[in-house]
Amino acid sequence: MRDFTNSNNEVQPQTTLPDREIQTLSVVLDPIRLRKNLRFLSLSPWQWGKLGDIRIQVLRCHKGRCTFEVALCTATGMHTLIGKVYAEDASDIFQAMERIRQAGFGPEQEYSIPEPVAYSAELRLLMQEKVEGRLAKDVFLEGDEADRAIAADQCARWLARFHAAAPKAGPVLDLNDYMAFLERCSRNVASSDPLSGKVAQLFQCLKRAASALDHVESRACHGDYGPIQVILADGRTVTCDWDRYGVADPHRDLARFLVQLERFGLKRFGSIRALDRSAQVFLKTYAGLGEPANELHLRFFKGANHLKWTTEKIAKPHWREKIEATLDASLRLLATVVLCLLPCFCE
Repeated sequence: MRDFTNSNNEVQPQTTLPDREIQTLSVVLDPIRLRKNLRFLSLSPWQWGKLGDIRIQVLRCHKGRCTFEVALCTATGMHTLIGKVYAEDASDIFQAMERIRQAGFGPEQEYSIPEPVAYSAELRLLMQEKVEGRLAKDVFLEGDEADRAIAADQCARWLARFHAAAPKAGPVLDLNDYMAFLERCSRNVASSDPLSGKVAQLFQCLKRAASALDHVESRACHGDYGPIQVILADGRTVTCDWDRYGVADPHRDLARFLVQLERFGLKRFGSIRALDRSAQVFLKTYAGLGEPANELHLRFFKGANHLKWTTEKIAKPHWREKIEATLDASLRLLATVVLCLLPCFCE
């Protein structure tokens, strides 16, 4: 993490701003200008009183958005929030979080989201509650088997409740559009690359599998659900990062979580199956609270995640061994579950 301010609340001049596409980034990372733009927090319904010193710390930046922590000294005490500033308007994300909160996922609930505090259209800035707790990711990477089982159980309970109770709103995943996106991903791999054949084969597997998918009722979807997004707090399980929210086949969220576990296992323990026990607990808990996962749908979305990830990383030499292991595992995964339904599958 990089601290962009010093003790005098001035931006450090040597700091390079991480994303020049975000036109308002220089404003929100300047404590003096940010404080002026947050004066509304002194009013109703917040009523925090006069704002004093502000300290800003950048947490992470991706293309088109930057996340930071802001500590506000106010007349009512110290308030620490998480801010996300975007290159484009993100008012829909704030509105989606509000709807989810109102549907029973507020900060007082056992299964919740960070409380959305405010959205500034002028700055394209979303302010939300900072949740103190341990990332589920850290439990899976550093905990023992019992700790991992508890974390997997909590993550599954959160997702089952979300799929059952959250309102359907936002972009709807269209399978045809999704397949077109995956095809573009596969074509981005140069034909001269030794792994291009396996990438093309995986896409053909996904294409055949997509034609065999049954109708599944779409649900509210997080879009990027995984241990990286789940905070295990005191008395709460909280899911953050709502940039990819929408409506989709619920297996998309299930698959995304399982794929993140696979990547943790591959990176930390050298095996894509290292966290299989945690994955089994996750699926068993989810099934016990709702409907068991449809194996074909689950493996289709896992394969789609594998394809997208491998095509993003394939140009990086240090990822080559892991990419090939992922492609091989994904091809086996799809072939074994649908071979009986699709003759000559993945030839």
